Amino acid sequence: TRWLTVRFLGLALTAVALAMVSVWLVQFLDGTLSQVTSRVSTALVSAQIRSESLMLTDMVRRYMNSPEEEADLRGEIVAQQARLDTLLQVAIEATDHSDVDESIDMGQVRQTLTAFNSQASRVLETFDEEGELGPQTAVALEILVENYQQPLFDAIQIFEQFEIEQVGIARAQTRSIVQTTTLILVSIMVVVMILSVMMVRGMLWHIVRPLTQLHMGVESIRQNQAVTVIPVYNQDEIGEIATAVNSMYAELHQYQE
Repeated sequence: TRWLTVRFLGLALTAVALAMVSVWLVQFLDGTLSQVTSRVSTALVSAQIRSESLMLTDMVRRYMNSPEEEADLRGEIVAQQARLDTLLQVAIEATDHSDVDESIDMGQVRQTLTAFNSQASRVLETFDEEGELGPQTAVALEILVENYQQPLFDAIQIFEQFEIEQVGIARAQTRSIVQTTTLILVSIMVVVMILSVMMVRGMLWHIVRPLTQLHMGVESIRQNQAVTVIPVYNQDEIGEIATAVNSMYAELHQYQE
């Protein structure tokens, strides 16, 4: 019937809306999780850059204190500098370049790390020129620690703080959207339940009851029993059949009289 079609259509549309909201929520959570994971990974890489920078400074000091005993350390220093460059590229690739603040912070890290590596090479060159840990080498080493290493650490700290703040913001936004979406999903589910109950009740009232009355009336006519008029509850297909049966019974009754 038309009534049943309209109810089923409403229930189907509500179910589709529920599915669409659920799919959107899953996609949003997946995107947010990827974003949070990326920012956490970038922060960890920056922390690793700081650790490797400290290691590079320590290696330079060890080499200058006993170059004869640490002959192989010179090559390790070059490898350590290359490792820092690699870590920097990883951090740059993980940076969201559409985010101006993040790009600026990463640019500062890149600039200070490049200067730090360059000054580390300068210390070794000065050491080679003096042939020992002389005054010029000591000054160059002090400059490395004070003027290059510390600014690098400061830049890394600012970048890490920014990444951690963005993770917190993303988590807060996710929590808020999840709560709102959950409320929407619960509301849609309540609507689906109400529509289902209304549909079942409507089917009992508009379909089952009229069909039962129609069946009883037709059965009475078949058994040649006197029947009252079959009630017509709605002007639908069942109602039209009941009206036709009533008319047929009335005509037969008049004919028999």
